[in-house]
Amino acid sequence: MFTQIDVPGANTGNTNPLGINNTGQIVGSFFNGTGIHGFLDTDGRFTTVDVPGNLYSTFASGINDRSQIVGSYYPASGGITKGFLDTDGIFTTIDVPGASDVPGGRNTNVLGINDNGEIVGVVGGVDVYGSHGFIATPLPEPSRVALLGIGVIGLGILRQRGTQN
Repeated sequence: MFTQIDVPGANTGNTNPLGINNTGQIVGSFFNGTGIHGFLDTDGRFTTVDVPGNLYSTFASGINDRSQIVGSYYPASGGITKGFLDTDGIFTTIDVPGASDVPGGRNTNVLGINDNGEIVGVVGGVDVYGSHGFIATPLPEPSRVALLGIGVIGLGILRQRGTQN
């Protein structure tokens, strides 16, 4: 069975779904008179996903089961493409370290995210440096590290008490 997906208000034939999670949420991009925008489709309800700021385009390309959305955006002022992570409406820019330092800059295109928050994409451009894939692994939040440390210490104490009895 096939179901047609069209974002309401998109120009005819300009809805491009690119990612889906296990709950059936779909992300992608669409074009209308104001530019290229990302979208989230949740059971037929469409939400526009645009990185805040003066942008030319936003492309949503991946979504995980925690509804974290990734993609890429291009600023209206020009420059290079950067990636983004949208977690509950909070946007984080993803720019591969050193990519902007190369003469002419290099684009960071984010393509997917898994349920562990690991992000994959491509950095590169049409230049002598070529394109290269990348994986970005999130760092644990300090509070989680502290809780893990406390848990390990607690287990060590319980184990030591168990061997003394």
